[in-house]
Amino acid sequence: MNKISALLLLGVFLTAATPNDNTLASYSGTLVDTKCYTMMPKANAGNDHKVKDMKSGKMMDMPNCASACATMGIPVALLTKSGKLHVLAAPANQLAKYMAKEARVEGMESNGVLIVNKLEVKDGNKWKEVEIMYMMK
Repeated sequence: MNKISALLLLGVFLTAATPNDNTLASYSGTLVDTKCYTMMPKANAGNDHKVKDMKSGKMMDMPNCASACATMGIPVALLTKSGKLHVLAAPANQLAKYMAKEARVEGMESNGVLIVNKLEVKDGNKWKEVEIMYMMK
């Protein structure tokens, strides 16, 4: 076997042995903002959050905080019932009005991020698809 054939065979073997991180995935859970949720998970899984007042150091209520964070571009994640967080590669400002809603997401998972192909939110007893506008498709 010559050197080129051996190198090609090694390349094929290494490619087959390397796990593919780009996998199709689908999850359901609740939409949360990544900043507040990761700082205080128990208090900030909904749309209204608890935040610390910078002057007094006391905790205060911040209504619609998750929506405000998403509007400002802070990444949105899907929190599953098992407690796993999936960061969504989608324009956060387009998801702002759906924060703290139950959602189903399908997409390509790569390096711990879910590239969103389809996102649905629960609206009453029905599922409603959210149209996500990207620069390129």
